[in-house]
Amino acid sequence: MQISKANLQPIGALPLSRYFSQTASIAEGWKDAADIENATLQSSETESERNARAGYSIFVSNMTFDATDTHLHEAFGKYGDILSVSIGRDGRGLSRGFGFVTFGEKEAADRAVIEAHNSFWHGRRISVDHRKESSAGSKRQPRADSTPTNSLYIGNIPYEASDADLNKVFRSLDGIKDVRVAVDRNTGWPRGFAHADFHDVESATKAFEYLSQHNLAGRQLRVDYAETRRITNKPESD
Repeated sequence: MQISKANLQPIGALPLSRYFSQTASIAEGWKDAADIENATLQSSETESERNARAGYSIFVSNMTFDATDTHLHEAFGKYGDILSVSIGRDGRGLSRGFGFVTFGEKEAADRAVIEAHNSFWHGRRISVDHRKESSAGSKRQPRADSTPTNSLYIGNIPYEASDADLNKVFRSLDGIKDVRVAVDRNTGWPRGFAHADFHDVESATKAFEYLSQHNLAGRQLRVDYAETRRITNKPESD
């Protein structure tokens, strides 16, 4: 059953028979936040997802958070035989709004990308692309041209990393004063990077060396020195 403009409504329980709707006029007017985060999310995976990958995988983002593995399997099963389906989840087991579908044949994956990308599924315009291989096995060398400060930028943090995962990483660092994980103002979901302030440059330098070689949930962290945050008091007005 195809979704038409008339029945694009918020849903509770998702019927398994609903597929996609290519409504171009609506798609042009939608602001898709997943377009901004797509590049980062594509390489984000859990251990089970890496082990399950044996065929041709696609990455599906901006999904409704109510969707399950079964919904995803039913929706994409029409394109070909599916080997595995996995939805990205946080430490509480809640959906991150993206998932992976692995087909047994390349033609099926290609067809899914061509037909389902930018289509509507359960009231949301989804993004579908071929899964990009992560370079998690390669070690990223620290930048030699960065001037050490007592503040670090930490990027490429996996979206499915839980608070416990992050706490475990930062708890191992000495001299840390403050950690700020960036979140989206509208959704409240992590944006994949953080800033950490240290009591001195020496502590920040040691953390830089450690984090630059650290792998979190299959992703190599990107680390650089940042400008120290300065808090200034506004002059009182008469």
